[in-house]
Amino acid sequence: MSDSDSSSDESSGDGIEIMISNLDSSDYDGHLKIIAKCKKEGELDFLRQIRSKFAEAFPLTEDLWLEWIEDEKKLCESEDDHEKLVELFEKGAKDYLAPKLWLEYIQYAIRWLGFEDGIKRFRSLCERAIQKVGLDPENGGAIWEVYRETELMIESEEKK
Repeated sequence: MSDSDSSSDESSGDGIEIMISNLDSSDYDGHLKIIAKCKKEGELDFLRQIRSKFAEAFPLTEDLWLEWIEDEKKLCESEDDHEKLVELFEKGAKDYLAPKLWLEYIQYAIRWLGFEDGIKRFRSLCERAIQKVGLDPENGGAIWEVYRETELMIESEEKK
């Protein structure tokens, strides 16, 4: 890396840091602009920081939560990382009635089936999702379908 690349990287991070520190917590569009800039420049630490500030200041839309979760999902390496992702799903599910988020959460949680108490944990999540958004005309059916198909798979495995 050349000296100019290095100083460019530093000024980029410095510029984002200044933008974050100068951001008015009530500036919704300002948060979105900084998020876009952090994503474009690959500034993961700042991206996490600004998203956390944004979520503290505003309820985030379903699409913002899904984008954040998708970005974090790519970086999951350890069980601790996966549990942090579950925390994001939980926070997102509290912000709005978010059927697509619940569906994504259930599909993600299928990974629990191989763990101790995983089936119980998965079923509990599905029951919560059905209570919250099971009657949603667009996505409720998909939530029921994932639950049903997973139960059929579990039943099939138990018969073996």
